[in-house]
Amino acid sequence: IPVQTWTTATWPDGSIKWTAHAIPAGAGASAALRVMEGQGGAPAAPVTVKEQGSGIEVRSGNLCWRIATSGESIILSASNKGRETLRDVKLVATAQDRPEIEITRSEAQETITRRRYVSEVTNAVIEQSGPVRAVVKVEGRHRGAERAWLPFSLRLYFYAGSEAVRIVHSFIFDGDEHKD
Repeated sequence: IPVQTWTTATWPDGSIKWTAHAIPAGAGASAALRVMEGQGGAPAAPVTVKEQGSGIEVRSGNLCWRIATSGESIILSASNKGRETLRDVKLVATAQDRPEIEITRSEAQETITRRRYVSEVTNAVIEQSGPVRAVVKVEGRHRGAERAWLPFSLRLYFYAGSEAVRIVHSFIFDGDEHKD
């Protein structure tokens, strides 16, 4: 079975302490697996990644994803067999000026002010480029009319033989806890 291997930790002398391994989706599902030295080889339909124009293109079988390196959209487009299935995917955050439970009876007629913030991609890098697994890391923050805040990081994981994309989203709340 084709495998992609990488080092996750080393000892102080530089020797390998821990490794991680990825296999194509569905490969070896019915057999016990053992990691051992073997002949190199790529999956029948490898994942490929390349920087192209204003983005990063990831291909896996019939799927093609275009990921932005800057701007509002994180995923510029995705297509399956050449048919576009989505476009201009953004993160959106909404903030309000106070919790709803703090409204007293005298303030009942007052409205809560809500503000909308949209993702602003500041960087995208290829962390792994296949052929079994590809990882793209996208970083940015949320921008609105009056400020940029809530820095985020997204990692998109693509696997040979799979139409699924695993997305891990992290963000830091760097707002004012009394106002946001």
